[in-house]
Amino acid sequence: KTENGYDGGSSLVMTLNSEKKNAEVNDISVAYKELLQITGIGPKVANCILLFGMHHMNCCPVDTWMKKVFDNHYEGKMPAWAEDKNAGYYQQVTFYYERNGSGGNK
Repeated sequence: KTENGYDGGSSLVMTLNSEKKNAEVNDISVAYKELLQITGIGPKVANCILLFGMHHMNCCPVDTWMKKVFDNHYEGKMPAWAEDKNAGYYQQVTFYYERNGSGGNK
């Protein structure tokens, strides 16, 4: 059990999803901080949960593939699209092209 009383990630995600209409939960920084309280969940996994589990399209999970994209195509810096309201969509398209050898475009 974590400090906040959750016994695992699934119960937290279910709680956050059930309260999604709550203004506090719509501020994803609250959900992000709660997810990070669970042992084994780091920034990348928290962003994956928010993007894929809770449909917050402005989340951009960064793994080694995305770091390669940033290094190879954006001089090691996070591109502006990674902060966009559709960052999750852009991340998935970029990830796909980088993994499949097509490279990424700026």
